[in-house]
Amino acid sequence: MNELKDVLNKKLKELETIQKNCEKKLRYAPKGSIYAIENKNTYQYYWQREDGTRQYINKSNKDIIPKLVQKEYERRVWTIIQNNRKCIENMLNKYEFKETMKAYEDISHKKKMFIAPYVLSDEEYAVTWQQEQNELKEQNMSKVSEKYILTGGDNAIITEKGEVVRSKSEKIIADKLYMKEIPYVYEQPLYLKGYGYVVPDFKILNVRTKKEYYLEHFGMMDDYEYAKNAIKKIECFQKNEIYPGEKLLITLEASDSPLNMIILEKMVNKYLL
Repeated sequence: MNELKDVLNKKLKELETIQKNCEKKLRYAPKGSIYAIENKNTYQYYWQREDGTRQYINKSNKDIIPKLVQKEYERRVWTIIQNNRKCIENMLNKYEFKETMKAYEDISHKKKMFIAPYVLSDEEYAVTWQQEQNELKEQNMSKVSEKYILTGGDNAIITEKGEVVRSKSEKIIADKLYMKEIPYVYEQPLYLKGYGYVVPDFKILNVRTKKEYYLEHFGMMDDYEYAKNAIKKIECFQKNEIYPGEKLLITLEASDSPLNMIILEKMVNKYLL
């Protein structure tokens, strides 16, 4: 239902923009309106003044015709948009977008334990998703090489969540997600047709939209072999309909070009919140 609300808000902004353009054009439009009749297979146009009188538009002042017709069009568009805006605003104000959740929330805690809700709250959904993804990771770890099984040690890089990761940049990303309370699972094996099992750095949930993303951090892009393998991996994601900017998020790094924190922050805000 959040998607419906987002669509309505987007449409409302679109209508507001068009309506403002209409108002601007109407301010500079000529006074009066146009009256048209068909006479012996030809059209005759009259300039109808505000006092009700009409003046035939001859060839010498025919340039006024498109201006008056455009004015009529702008007025009609403005009226339709005004009605549509009222409908959308009324729906946004009165429509209960989380109907099943609202019904669930209105019931006392003493009774909720007996309910099988149609939709989980965002918090409950996030907890359930995290549990399921952790279990799925455990089930599939046997399908990948032992090199992907990380253990702690004196030099281990540990996130705020308490997980061991492979690089300082991955820790930065993991901590960013953790601090913003964005659910994620680290290095959960994923089968890609034509490539086999891969281990994306992060599988992430946008709690608001319930959409899942994979985030890959490529941290050695100035290494030729590494870059070549990164390209191959991205292509395999795409062949499995996991496209950058849609379901795949990518961060890049090289020895002389560290992880860009500004871009990371913008990416998180755009896709994951």
